Amino acid sequence: MLAKQYRLVKNKEFAEVYRKGRSAALPTLVLRLKKQGQEIKGRAVNSRFGFVVSGKIFKKIVLRNKLKRQLRSIIQGRLNRIPAGFDCVIIARSRINTRNYRQIEEDVDQLLQKSNLLKPNK
Repeated sequence: MLAKQYRLVKNKEFAEVYRKGRSAALPTLVLRLKKQGQEIKGRAVNSRFGFVVSGKIFKKIVLRNKLKRQLRSIIQGRLNRIPAGFDCVIIARSRINTRNYRQIEEDVDQLLQKSNLLKPNK
């Protein structure tokens, strides 16, 4: 599970990212991201993530929640390569329902690289 300090949860936070953020897109996923303005003792706050899966993609809530859990797991595995100080919302598109976990993982990597948010693997 993605720790609380890495999550966007409030509607206000999501709305702020939608309103002021920039975006990168693939046929299966969209990433909206916004640089955070806050710092603690000169150090940027952790990057935070939110996930949106529409009811139009999966009618059953179980499947929507499964996809969100998968996306959280993928992001958690890459947190050490993502710079601090960003608020991000990952939005699933309808084509994602034909993809398996490995393909979704590749899509997330590609999306993060496209937005210059993923540092190279050492």
